[in-house]
Amino acid sequence: MKIIKATIAAAAALALAGPAMAQKSKDTIRLSIDEQIPMISSYHWAVGEAGQFYRRVFQGLMAYDEYKGKFVPALATSWKRIDAKTIEFNLRKGVKFHNGNDFDADDVIHTFAYVGDPKVKLRFKSRYNWIKEVQKINSHKIRVIAKKRNAMDMALLGFRLLILDSKVHKKLEKKSDYGRVSAAGTGILKIVSVDRNSGVIAERNDAFTSGDAKYFPAPAKRVVGIHLPDNQTKIAQLIAGGVDMIRNISPDNAKSLANVPNLEVSYLKSNFMVFFAMDAANISGNKALADVRVRRAVWMSMNRDAIIKHIVPGGSRAQKMQALCFKSAAACKWTKDAPAYNPAEAKRLLAEAGYPNGIDMVIHSVSRIKEITEAMAGEMRKVGIRARVQSTNIGTYRRLQGQGKLQAWTIAYPAGAFPDAGNHLNVFFRGSRTRYMGADPIVIGAMNKGAGELDLAKRSDIYAKAYDRANEMIYNMAVTSLPYVIAHTKDVKVQLDPLSTGEIYVNNYGWK
Repeated sequence: MKIIKATIAAAAALALAGPAMAQKSKDTIRLSIDEQIPMISSYHWAVGEAGQFYRRVFQGLMAYDEYKGKFVPALATSWKRIDAKTIEFNLRKGVKFHNGNDFDADDVIHTFAYVGDPKVKLRFKSRYNWIKEVQKINSHKIRVIAKKRNAMDMALLGFRLLILDSKVHKKLEKKSDYGRVSAAGTGILKIVSVDRNSGVIAERNDAFTSGDAKYFPAPAKRVVGIHLPDNQTKIAQLIAGGVDMIRNISPDNAKSLANVPNLEVSYLKSNFMVFFAMDAANISGNKALADVRVRRAVWMSMNRDAIIKHIVPGGSRAQKMQALCFKSAAACKWTKDAPAYNPAEAKRLLAEAGYPNGIDMVIHSVSRIKEITEAMAGEMRKVGIRARVQSTNIGTYRRLQGQGKLQAWTIAYPAGAFPDAGNHLNVFFRGSRTRYMGADPIVIGAMNKGAGELDLAKRSDIYAKAYDRANEMIYNMAVTSLPYVIAHTKDVKVQLDPLSTGEIYVNNYGWK
């Protein structure tokens, strides 16, 4: 931390001595990106910061207004449900891809057929292979038919199934090259270039017609994502004028940067959540955690209010979570809040479970939230839970998860990327994660029943049983939301996306 502060001080002095040329006159916003992005593709590179670009380069048939809780037109102008498995869409006429090719039904049919093809290996295949067929009524009318009733069919069509230009995609020998050499979508942003090492350049699509302009702003003509993985380098570049904004900074660095001339720090609420989970099925060999009394003691030992206030970046904009979903998500409902902070009760539960002298445990944490996890561990140690934090990257975390070697873990989860309570349950309780929870029949039963319920109110009531059970058994637990903390030049304007209660995409940055 001293090194970072020294960097800030030195770079600030340099900036005062010779300020960089402003980019406002060029209408270009330059932001640092942590990840290497080799392509712009929701199918072949569905990770982190790439999504900040591809969600506004490509479009689905609809978009979702979280404020009003309804779907709004995008590539489809209207739709109607024919039966429980069939939805008919009228496609928007006059839309062109960024390369000038016309959009029509063939592009939808080709895209859905490609991502649903069993021979095409994609990481999140279940997002796409639920479709049985797409019927072409005419050039701008289709029917999408599911294999079975799917409560999230509309959401999947709006959020997950982004349309490609079939005329280009069909000709590519290596299909993943579409996001590398073409990346032609219909969205408000179009890709100028993408390079794993240097970053991404996107421009406003001035010919955009596939959606209400109020939902798809692009106040800056050009957005440039520059790959700067090192914190010191990011900070130095911001102060020296090499970039106009940096994100995901620590509270200490935010305070320091706020005092640098020509810079300010913006805090915005987000639908990222920090969640904490323990091995409830003794997969990892830490037998104590298989006892719900011990898990409850661990949870009740943590003063989340204090952690949020003092440790969580942008804590004043953070939300203390009571369940594993945000209320803005479709079908999100619970009736039992997470147990409250009570260290005395935590000690009593440990003794009752046969551990009066406490327990030992290892918590794996992704580096972005390591400070939060360390604060959680510090709270645990106050009641005799000797928690040790091990920082890891997401790849190592997934490997250890698959090997059954995780005792406890914290992850930052982008819940706003797909705001549906059914999706959140799938993230937390499907696949390899299920065995750590012992495949709880109440949770799994509610998930399976809700997955086929098309009535939103009924689906919410069904899912409430799963969310309540998670709180009761202390499985995956939501700790806090994780606000956006963005340091930027004072002439940059930062705001949430008009469609989302807690998401920011690169088209949302502009000038004051």
